[in-house]
Amino acid sequence: MLIMKILSEYFYIGLRAKLLFAIIIFSLVPLIILGTLISENSRGIVIETTVYLQNMRASVLAKDIDIFINSNVHRSIRSVSKDQRIYTMSRAKQIEKLNSVRIDTKYHSEDPFWNLYLRDQNGVNILDSGESPETQLEWKSMISQLQHDSQVLYREFIEDRDFISSNRYEKCRFITEIFSKEDSQDKLYFSGIARLDIEYIIFDDLTKLDILDMPILVLDKEGSQIYSRNLLESPNTSFISRKFQRLVSEDLWIEDLIGSQVYYFFGAPIAQFNEETNLEWVVFVALSKDDIASLINIPKQTLLLISGASLLFLFGMGVLLTAKVIKPIRQIIDGAKEIREGNFDKRIKTSTRDELQKLAEGYNKMAEAIQVHVLKYKKQTKKLDRRVTELKILHDLGKSMNSILELDRLLNMAIICVVSGLKFDRAVLLLVDETGKYLTPRSTIKSLESEIKDLKIPIEEDGGVFARCVMRGEEILVTNVENDKRIKEIDLFMKNRSFFATPLLANDEVIGIFVVDNAITNAPLTVETVSALSTFSNSAALAINNASLYKSLSEKERLEQELKIGNQIQTGLIPTDFPTVSGLLVVGKMIPAREIGGDYFDIIPPENGSRLGIAIGDVAGKGVPAGLIMVMARSIVRSIAGKGQSAKQILIEVNRLLTKDMEEFRFMTMVYMDWIPETQSICFSSAGHEEILIYRSGKKCCESIKARGVAIGLADRLGIMDKLDSFLEEHEIKINPNDAVILYTDGVTEAVNEKGDMYRRNRLIESIVRFGELDATEMLNQMLADLKQYMGNAPQYDDITMVVVKKIKD
Repeated sequence: MLIMKILSEYFYIGLRAKLLFAIIIFSLVPLIILGTLISENSRGIVIETTVYLQNMRASVLAKDIDIFINSNVHRSIRSVSKDQRIYTMSRAKQIEKLNSVRIDTKYHSEDPFWNLYLRDQNGVNILDSGESPETQLEWKSMISQLQHDSQVLYREFIEDRDFISSNRYEKCRFITEIFSKEDSQDKLYFSGIARLDIEYIIFDDLTKLDILDMPILVLDKEGSQIYSRNLLESPNTSFISRKFQRLVSEDLWIEDLIGSQVYYFFGAPIAQFNEETNLEWVVFVALSKDDIASLINIPKQTLLLISGASLLFLFGMGVLLTAKVIKPIRQIIDGAKEIREGNFDKRIKTSTRDELQKLAEGYNKMAEAIQVHVLKYKKQTKKLDRRVTELKILHDLGKSMNSILELDRLLNMAIICVVSGLKFDRAVLLLVDETGKYLTPRSTIKSLESEIKDLKIPIEEDGGVFARCVMRGEEILVTNVENDKRIKEIDLFMKNRSFFATPLLANDEVIGIFVVDNAITNAPLTVETVSALSTFSNSAALAINNASLYKSLSEKERLEQELKIGNQIQTGLIPTDFPTVSGLLVVGKMIPAREIGGDYFDIIPPENGSRLGIAIGDVAGKGVPAGLIMVMARSIVRSIAGKGQSAKQILIEVNRLLTKDMEEFRFMTMVYMDWIPETQSICFSSAGHEEILIYRSGKKCCESIKARGVAIGLADRLGIMDKLDSFLEEHEIKINPNDAVILYTDGVTEAVNEKGDMYRRNRLIESIVRFGELDATEMLNQMLADLKQYMGNAPQYDDITMVVVKKIKD
């Protein structure tokens, strides 16, 4: 798994490859472990198997030999000796008789692995079942040796090395048994030799193990070599004997016999033939390094074959298993891909009844849920697209409305947008009037024009829903006017059952409201439609406010232009050249405010013996109307002055002629004064104007003279026009040299400074006294400068007019 993890970090490995790789790895691991175990233990397994088989075969061999010698041969000899005819028979008959003896075992004289020889005590052959040996002398020598103790059956093993080496037999034969039997009755001695082909007996069965070429060694218990085959070309018998002696005496394991050239010796005792002899043979098998390698290679080859076959089998199973596992996974992957690409109708079908089926079911449920959400999303998107289209239309309309600066046209356009664009049946646009106290309808559809023509909704705290909408700046949806407690009688001007009102907000100020309904189609007012109206109202409010500002600005500019023209007219009517009268100097000045004022002064020069006339007046109010009254008053005064009428008569005539053209709330104050050179005095009359101030140069003081009178325009309203003569006074005052008479309007005394304090009459008197000794022009300029200094940067709200009449010194 670590290998796969490392590879996965650098390469993309599919699930199929991972699964197949895991199967192969997990399959190879037990094979590798098994192979290792077999490789490590094969040597011991082969050796132990060989030892077991050799021990088994050696035991069988010993048993068979023992049975043959102790049973068959001895019994046969005893049978022959008991036959009494053997003594009377000739030697030839005895031999014939013996030849007729048949041994009923598998060890018959005709068997290829043994031969039986019987001889008498003189060494003459009695029975020869096989080929007679050529070494008769040696047989006789052995028989003679056995005669010393013929009563005892013994067995001895000898190896005729000279015989073997001289004859070079491929299959060496051994003298395996020497025995002697004495007939107790006839004193007839028989000697027999059973020559057994041990090699044949042992290796007849071992050939099945394919180990015929293995070196073989047969030793007796003293360690003497009895037989060897393919052991060594020059076997070190003494070395082997010593090792065997240690093995027998010390009960050591066979591994102690390992030498530099011989790796293992395996031994097992064949048997003892009877209880009396207690002799043993030991058979050893020597395995060389190459022999072991060859034996081990056999299971290795087998292992490789098995491993190869197992690997192919496992690979095939892995491919099948991978295909079986990958198929539903691939289905899930393909299904998920289609779902990702938008095919939410795709369903993954699996029948694995495991986690993959649960995963597929999870994907199917997810696809169903996504499909439901996608349908909802599409519906919502459709609504949003429609909403976006509406908003785009409203945005375009808003932009179009912003380009309209004519207020009435803009208001009509707003109603068209609400009815046609937002699909309301009816709509009314109401704006807050100039006083901020009422809502007045400014635009609607034609069917409602007559019903709302004289509508005026007061904006009060306890008013209806429309007043509430303006005062709180909140939207109001009325679904049933009959059940809504907020509804007042004035809110029912549209005679509808339900309606929606939204404020027009501009610069955080409510400038009006939209009221809409669906009284014709009875369609419900939905959240989408009313929210669209709210959005549109914001744009419309800004456009309306801009148009209102533009209108106000245009009006202001118009008024300013009118004021400018009016000021020019007013200034043009004020005299700039003052007539020269003997002994008298007259100067005057008017400083107009920003608006057209009603201040006026005029100097009527004497003509044809007439007197010098001086007039000053102030029309109540500002603007053009006041300016027009001033112009008319000037014209009237100029038309009637200089005709011998007194100051009082002139005011009565101006009052009579001017009153009929004045508005009810308009009036004008005026002082008219004549200079009488004969008496060096002034004669004046006042129509409600400011008192006259006279500077007495001799006393350095200022006198205040007020004449009773009624302002022009009020006599008719008071009903005293016919009695006006009795309500006006006329005064004549003598003027001494260097004295000065000051005429002024209330714009002088009511001028304020930056703190809001007025200039007042007392300060004006102080200024007159301070500058009274100056000539008329300088005196006027200094008094106006003192007034300006007092005002500072405070605005001028009214015209400032002042006239100085000064008697020149003689």
